Amino acid sequence: MGFRAILTMAALAAMAVPAQAQGKRGPDKVPPGHMPPPGMCRVWVDGVPPGRQPRPTDCATARRQAGYNARVIYGDGSEARYARRDAEIRRERTTRRDDEISQRKDRRDDEISRRTERRDD
Repeated sequence: MGFRAILTMAALAAMAVPAQAQGKRGPDKVPPGHMPPPGMCRVWVDGVPPGRQPRPTDCATARRQAGYNARVIYGDGSEARYARRDAEIRRERTTRRDDEISQRKDRRDDEISRRTERRDD
């Protein structure tokens, strides 16, 4: 009984390793045919198939359009040069969004408090 369980677990582990390697291309991998031409950029949205990604555009537009789950791919291979700046932009957007959500919650809580006070009077 113990040998059979060990053999079963070993077989499952052996099948899991190729399945993991097969499904992982990595978020940093962009297929060569989908790289933008030199001088242009492309917004690369995580989780979207390569054929469904937005078309290449100028880099300023791509940086503006990149959302929370996207990054900018540079056609001249200068990604490393702009990676820190893009990360800062995403961080600022996230912070701004979180601040807006917090402000909305505060306004809602204030409105609820006012309504409760009116009922008490």
